[in-house]
Amino acid sequence: MAPIVPAPVVPAPEQLRRRYGLFDAAAGPLDLPAHGEGGGVRFTPLACGGSYAYGVSCYEPGAAPAKPLDGGNVEVSTGVFAVLSTLLCGSVGYSDEEFRTQVRRRLEGSEMAAVEAALWGGNDFEGNPLDILTLTGTVEDPTPAIPAGYDPGLITDVVGALERYAYTVQGYGGVAYIHAPIEVAAFAAEAGLVLPDGVRKMTPMGSIWAFGAYPAGSIIVTGQTTVWRAPEIQVYNSFDQNTNEVLMVAERAYSVAFECFAGEAEFDPLELSA
Repeated sequence: MAPIVPAPVVPAPEQLRRRYGLFDAAAGPLDLPAHGEGGGVRFTPLACGGSYAYGVSCYEPGAAPAKPLDGGNVEVSTGVFAVLSTLLCGSVGYSDEEFRTQVRRRLEGSEMAAVEAALWGGNDFEGNPLDILTLTGTVEDPTPAIPAGYDPGLITDVVGALERYAYTVQGYGGVAYIHAPIEVAAFAAEAGLVLPDGVRKMTPMGSIWAFGAYPAGSIIVTGQTTVWRAPEIQVYNSFDQNTNEVLMVAERAYSVAFECFAGEAEFDPLELSA
């Protein structure tokens, strides 16, 4: 049955909130520095490296054990990439501001997933390399696997192995980040491994969960993870006089980095990577 009168146009409902993910877990998002949008960021981490127990005995001359001499921390460097949303639509019936609002909101609602996907594999939407620091490393230098000894089918085993690697093998004194695919959240929560900590979610040990749009099959633990991005979204537009179509592009530059180490463990409860 046809409606008696045309449906009225009402304001679009606002999203209640953004889903939990990298932007909630990571430090930041911080503003990219002045030239960061052209070259990314680099820094020398402060907290990497270990400490050693050493005796306080009165050693005979020349008998004291040599003290370990560690070098400086390795500089962390990552490139910059753009995240963008587009809108191609006929111009009749809409104002320029309506188009701009729509494409901006489209970007704001989906950019976190794009950043997470880029951080994991280091590729753009067509699979081309972005020249950035990635969770999985490179073909020549992949992220090392966590030492064997855990059951890859048990989330408690996997988290225990990841945290042992971070805090014992690597001797990391900060809070580790556990980057896990979306579906892991349900299994970790069922096992009592997801605890609220303000806007963040953490393990009983205090490691921060970064559940994200990552591919299934594994979980990666790193040192502190930080997100930098351009302070403002840029919107560009063009108009095709032949088709009366408006093209809008909203974009924002990003850099993401983690410090000190990364380690990977298997976990694929839904067997999605097979």
